[in-house]
Amino acid sequence: MDQRRHFRAFYFLYFAAWSGFVVFRNAYFETVGLTGVQMGTIGFLLKVAGIAALPGWGLLSDRFGAQKRILLSSVAVSGALGLLYPQTAAVFPLLAAVTVAFAAFRAPVKPVANSMLLSTGLSYGGIRAFGSIAFGVAALGTGLLSSRVGSVVVFYAFAAGMAVLAVIVLRIPVASRPPTESVGLRAASLVRDRNFAALLVAAFLMGTMFPAGSAYLSVYVRSIGGTDAITGLSVAAKTLAEAVVFLTAARFTTTYRSLLVAGAGCHIVAFGFYASARRRRSSSRCSCYSASATRRSCSRR
Repeated sequence: MDQRRHFRAFYFLYFAAWSGFVVFRNAYFETVGLTGVQMGTIGFLLKVAGIAALPGWGLLSDRFGAQKRILLSSVAVSGALGLLYPQTAAVFPLLAAVTVAFAAFRAPVKPVANSMLLSTGLSYGGIRAFGSIAFGVAALGTGLLSSRVGSVVVFYAFAAGMAVLAVIVLRIPVASRPPTESVGLRAASLVRDRNFAALLVAAFLMGTMFPAGSAYLSVYVRSIGGTDAITGLSVAAKTLAEAVVFLTAARFTTTYRSLLVAGAGCHIVAFGFYASARRRRSSSRCSCYSASATRRSCSRR
């Protein structure tokens, strides 16, 4: 298996394993009695602990040129920690502690894999598209499975995916980089650059909005009477379209700025449709009631 196939397999498996955790973890937490605030706290810890851990992983990578070893450790340990979620979900402080450790070890997976991929000179979009395809297909499959056996399956699927991923990482034919000077000392000058500062602000806003939409989608769909299978179908449609964009968008646009603007517009439309689903469902219910003996009650509501 050559480099291209190894990286395709890596991105496909990683996003397939990760999709269930992203989309259905709150559906599971709801079944074990967690409140919306507690779900939000877990999501917050996943982000903050991951962000806090990244500089340390970056320093290790720069200092020792150990990208492949860091990636292998991250995949293996985060997979093992994923198995602890069903065991600790009933005790929120323990669940929070597991989340911090899980987020810290999972944090370098995508950045290190992206760096390794870019260093090979292969097309990032052409390979990353396999991740989008996997995320959508796996979300659909996990939704169908969750509807039958329960949403706890997402944690076991993640652990199984990470186990297979560790084998792939061992076989990726990419040499470790030589030690380099850390960029930490140059960070202050980067922040003072107006364009870089604007990019940081945009990245921060994206990080605050998009994860919440993904994490609470399954809970929202259940609240309007849908099933996990419907959630999976929705995510599959969205991510398969994302894969098409990865493969074709660069041919029709001249700048990355235009891609970002177009992507932001598409997200606005998508979340607008999500938000309108409840209103349409409520309207249909009212119409149904108005045809029955409770017409007067419905009209008052």
